[in-house]
Amino acid sequence: MTNVMRPSGPLPSRVYWTRRGVVLGVLVLVGSLAWWLFTQGSTGGAQGSPTGAAPKTESTSAAPTTPVPSAEASTDPSKHGTPEPEAEEPRGGRGGNDGPDGEGPPHRTGKDGGPRSGSPPASDETEPTELPHPTGDCRPGEVDMEIDVSDSIAGASNTATFILTSRATPACRLAITPDTLVAQVTSGDDVIWSSSDCPDAVSAKQLVVRTDPATAYRFEWNGLRSTDDCQGAGEVPAPGGYWVEAALVGGEPHQGFFDIIERQG
Repeated sequence: MTNVMRPSGPLPSRVYWTRRGVVLGVLVLVGSLAWWLFTQGSTGGAQGSPTGAAPKTESTSAAPTTPVPSAEASTDPSKHGTPEPEAEEPRGGRGGNDGPDGEGPPHRTGKDGGPRSGSPPASDETEPTELPHPTGDCRPGEVDMEIDVSDSIAGASNTATFILTSRATPACRLAITPDTLVAQVTSGDDVIWSSSDCPDAVSAKQLVVRTDPATAYRFEWNGLRSTDDCQGAGEVPAPGGYWVEAALVGGEPHQGFFDIIERQG
């Protein structure tokens, strides 16, 4: 014990203390290394890792997540306060030219969203049908006539519309003159007004009469009795029921009924 605590020898005592410190440090280092190797080997065996790597551990505390609204909730109009737009009905129908989704033919669009060049423009308007051209003059017996006339006030003029259609050809020419059209206003056997007295009341017109559509010719009566050669103003007919009668010379006569109403005040 005395030799350990008080080393003796030919060298100074500090030399011996230095040697002992170095030996003690080496022993401590070797012991620490052996302990580290022992602990690492036991830990790797327990985890079943052949390489001795530290095992991966999962965190027991998960970060809070923000709830994501479902697709149903995001598209429900009642939860957003705005009405959901109605689906537009497909224009193309479900025919053989339908697009891949069966909702009408595909439309080609340009960069600005409009139709590309070469694409036919969409239009809901139908092209007008060309009317038949007259092939000759109308025969009076082959022209039908309807007379449309409204009620009038005593002493006031009244306009009658003659609706003309062709019964034989698709279209023909008809000349209206005082020599081809006769018109009069009657009440029973009483002739109130006649184009024979006032031929200038029949306006001359050149018409095209077709099977469809009908052609209209307007005749205006001055509301008074006619006089010989239409000289001077005639009397005002009394209120009551009257007829407008008209016929193409060589054709059948036609009638339209109307009332003359008493003037108030």
